[in-house]
Amino acid sequence: MARAFSRSEVDPRRGFLSASTVLLFFIGAVFVLGGSGRSDVTSLLLLRPLAVIVLAFGLLALTTEGRRRFKPLWWLGGASAGLVLLHLLPLPPAIWSALPGREIVSGIFDATGIAKSWQPLSIDPFVGWNSLFAMVVPAAALVIMAAGGEHVSGRMGKLLCILVFVSAFLGVLQVIGGPSNGFYLYRITNWESATGLFANRNHNAMFLACGFPLLAAWASGLKGSAQQQRAYGFVAIIGALALLPMILITESRGGILIGAIGLVAAMLIYRRPEQGAVVRGAKQVRGLVAAGLAVVATLVVMLLSLTSRGTAIDRLANESVAEDMRFAALPHIWQMGLDAFPFGWGAGSFVTAYRIIEPDSLLSENYLNHAHNDLLEVFAEYGAFGLALIAAALIMYFIAAKRLWSLRAVLSRTQSPAAERIRFGFVGLSILGMLGVGSLFDYPLRIPSLMALAAVSAGFVVFALDAFRGHGYGERAVSNSRQRDEVGSIEEGSKA
Repeated sequence: MARAFSRSEVDPRRGFLSASTVLLFFIGAVFVLGGSGRSDVTSLLLLRPLAVIVLAFGLLALTTEGRRRFKPLWWLGGASAGLVLLHLLPLPPAIWSALPGREIVSGIFDATGIAKSWQPLSIDPFVGWNSLFAMVVPAAALVIMAAGGEHVSGRMGKLLCILVFVSAFLGVLQVIGGPSNGFYLYRITNWESATGLFANRNHNAMFLACGFPLLAAWASGLKGSAQQQRAYGFVAIIGALALLPMILITESRGGILIGAIGLVAAMLIYRRPEQGAVVRGAKQVRGLVAAGLAVVATLVVMLLSLTSRGTAIDRLANESVAEDMRFAALPHIWQMGLDAFPFGWGAGSFVTAYRIIEPDSLLSENYLNHAHNDLLEVFAEYGAFGLALIAAALIMYFIAAKRLWSLRAVLSRTQSPAAERIRFGFVGLSILGMLGVGSLFDYPLRIPSLMALAAVSAGFVVFALDAFRGHGYGERAVSNSRQRDEVGSIEEGSKA
């Protein structure tokens, strides 16, 4: 028996101030204001208070059903925030000075004659508090996502597609405009590279790569006349093709890898939409779309012809990864984590702790603001407890992936509400996986906008799993798929 949804569950709090509308507005604002991971970015003065307001609104709008659906994520997020907070609580001198790695800090107190006072576990508590405050952005996105309900998935997917191409178009303007032009949004950035809505070219490349599964999901659920479906399907194809050179001109070597993962995910997600009716006069749609695509193609040609900038492929061919300071520092960061094991150096303390152990051979005019490997950075800052949280997140991810994979047969019904939720569940898994892989050589999940994207992606997964949880639909879909396969094999045998 099909599940009967109440009106409030299908469209909670309709109107201008509905949770879904607030969510869409908030995500748009986050991408405009939160493209940098630095704590001294002026836009955070607007973004974080806005996130607090949205978080409060989401908590008020959150229903019992929303709290139940997201319960595992509440536990994971609460444990993460609790761990950061524990690192900021003052400890007696006898305790903090005895922690592994604190010998040099304790020695400074002794050498200067300053009496040891109560100190937190983190050796840089000011930055640690910033780490705690930074969590309000993904928390607000997750809570308002839970309050908005599953019906927001399609609209959110469209908004993210728009933001992808806004970032790509802005990257075009940045590269064409030359160095230090007004199209760069941040003072400290990769000048002369296509950074789009971000301060870092790697983060822009990763976000553009997320456009592949998003476009595949949108193209799979196209409705309307047959002419409209063909026209907008053509838009999706051209859009995906346009993203390829955009990723290359970011000069991000990691963007090539993440882009390849995104393309594979898009091919797994895409299903041909159910054929609409042929409508007389709808051919005009194709002409309008072709005109728009001609503009996009012109911009790409201008970008490739008017600039002499290199691409990510050029960096792969001409720059040695082994000589990159970021990768040369990884063994020392590993040892840094071992020196402070099992508690770590403290929340947000990477830069300060690395200066203590930085070898003379790596000293230069540049500095590491992050480890460029979040697994190692979490290990160095949070020790065994940080690794435990990562392990818990990975277990949840693979359990969700296994359950969603069992529901893949539902994707064939491209225009059904259930198929849309499952489709965006796979999009969420893909984006989380891409950001996770990117975290092995960068720090995308320390950027406010990408943290919010990860929270939204987790919401996609929760809604997809909840569509069939407790109703036997998952098993039924798998059973129906197997029955069709068996009938097909019987028919083929009888024909033979």
